[in-house]
Amino acid sequence: MEVGTVAAGFVALRFFRFPFLAAPSAFALLFMSMDLTLLIYGSHYYEAQGYQVVSLVFGLVVLAGAYVVDRHTEEDYAFWGYLFGMFAFWGGLTLVEGGSELDWFF
Repeated sequence: MEVGTVAAGFVALRFFRFPFLAAPSAFALLFMSMDLTLLIYGSHYYEAQGYQVVSLVFGLVVLAGAYVVDRHTEEDYAFWGYLFGMFAFWGGLTLVEGGSELDWFF
């Protein structure tokens, strides 16, 4: 379902240049990061560490993609990628366990 939403959003953006049309695609990418964990680790894996790693990496990939889009377009199509990419990254970051404040900083 998420792949279909992302594809439909990109097709809609191709024909109608309206930055808000990027929002459903970015929102679907956020939920795709959650479903991707089950595909990578299997349906029996429900520990936070798997969600942490996938969410951190997926959030960084979405943020990097939004940065590339931001550099190549005049209009603000990247805002929704930044927003939902940061949600995914920050969600994974909050699941990081332990250590000192210096560990949390890095």
